Amino acid sequence: MKNNNCILCQSNNKTVVAKQAFEDEYLTLINPELNKLQRAWVECNDCKLIYHNPQLEEFETKDLYLKFRDPSFRDEVADEYFDRIVSIPASDSENHIKVDWISGNISSCIEKNGSIMDIGSGGGVFLHTFLQENKSWMPYGVEPTVEFANLTKRKLNCSVHTGTYRRNIFNTKFDLVTCNQVLEHTINPMDFLNDIVNDLNHGGYLYIEVPDAIDFEELSPEHDRFLAQHLWYFSRAVLEKMFKAVGFKVIKIESLKTIRGRNNLVSLLLKE
Repeated sequence: MKNNNCILCQSNNKTVVAKQAFEDEYLTLINPELNKLQRAWVECNDCKLIYHNPQLEEFETKDLYLKFRDPSFRDEVADEYFDRIVSIPASDSENHIKVDWISGNISSCIEKNGSIMDIGSGGGVFLHTFLQENKSWMPYGVEPTVEFANLTKRKLNCSVHTGTYRRNIFNTKFDLVTCNQVLEHTINPMDFLNDIVNDLNHGGYLYIEVPDAIDFEELSPEHDRFLAQHLWYFSRAVLEKMFKAVGFKVIKIESLKTIRGRNNLVSLLLKE
């Protein structure tokens, strides 16, 4: 782990939002000794980005995601996870709500035959739901956890890159890119967004969902959302600055509470 200046503005002028002195189960997966470090969430006083300090380095995140979905940690094998999630009734399914939100906001795009890349595709449950309603679309996934990448390939018979996302993985352009709870895990969110801009067709959309910084007012400091797997926390204002800086047109940013009571910011962006 390393101490960082703000990734957005490079400032080292920061305020502690929440100290962390408890054992973090994700750090324990990587190396239990990491729990001995002084840890905190801090807010940049200049641009207001909230970030973990110190923070996982890239080699540590890769190690984490090799173990992240292991049945010994999750108490559930990959196929059981897929079957459980896709069997949830539509009225109770967060994936159905996401797909309906996307379809309702870009109906003219959805009605055409297109291509979708889901970054952080996990076990393929979001793509599965999307394809149930948009059968003519061509799906692609990106997933660092080997077992879940293989699960998506088997269940959806689609191309999946096993590893972290970078531009030109599939050597094609996309009409829609989706990122559900991914940006907060990335080593450099601005580089990540720039790569997506490169991979989208002109007139293509990015749907992105992240935890809402309001969590710091509502959740216990030891909540799973504040553990080491999340490197960043975003407010609506910070997201808007980031999206515009890489050239997206911001169509909509909304704060939504999920069926499970989680606060998320959902954004729809256009590459003109």
